[in-house]
Amino acid sequence: MNFAETARFLYSLGPELKTVKWSLDRIGILLGALGNPHQSGPRFIHVAGTNGKGSTCAMMASALRVSGLRTGLYTSPHLLNPRERIQIDGELITEAAWCEAFEAVHAAAESLLAREEIDAHPSFFETLTAMAFVAFRSASVEVVVLETGLGGRLDATNVVDPEIALITPIDFDHEAFLGSSIESIAAEKAGILKPGRPAVFAEQRPEAFSVLERRALELDIPVTLSSRWRVEDLWIGKFHSQFLLSADEEIRIVCPLGGKHLV
Repeated sequence: MNFAETARFLYSLGPELKTVKWSLDRIGILLGALGNPHQSGPRFIHVAGTNGKGSTCAMMASALRVSGLRTGLYTSPHLLNPRERIQIDGELITEAAWCEAFEAVHAAAESLLAREEIDAHPSFFETLTAMAFVAFRSASVEVVVLETGLGGRLDATNVVDPEIALITPIDFDHEAFLGSSIESIAAEKAGILKPGRPAVFAEQRPEAFSVLERRALELDIPVTLSSRWRVEDLWIGKFHSQFLLSADEEIRIVCPLGGKHLV
């Protein structure tokens, strides 16, 4: 298939929210058939939350790339082109790389379906997530910033054992799927926390923070709070901002994005 054909097929799988599968079984079986690319490839930084996930992921990927690491970025949704979701070193993967990843995932899915090892073709998001893992392994990516699609605990990305987990501010978010209270939504987001893996929590509503804190204590993991760092000497321009970040040390930050909400 060429790129346009793969895109048409993916869209034919149905809207992401209507076809979401609340289980990691199917994505786990699919990745196993592909040789578990999420286990033999790069290290992962896993990001969940409600607000600021996209900008947080983009800025982390940029910092990692500038530091010299071959960096992957997986985000959703896309604006114009589905290839926006899978990036390597700040660039969309090529159409050739996209098609190669799609063909590998689709062939594995069809084989599993023929053997009745999965109940249906993987969903739009499951397929894209598997494609991302395949593409990152093929490109010998060293580290990936991985954004959850919906929630965290049963999100298709939650098959990784990350180096670190980040949770951005939690608010009311897809309540039909995640629950009608901040506590239930926070519990779903906290599902990305893993034993032995450190976490970073952005400033949270009290009811969300209590859920995250309790889960971190249950897993006995170290947590860093972004609120420990103070923003001082803030200047906001039309196209960028700059400020002094202070805690144990002072770091001058220049952010190439406008708006106080991004500081």
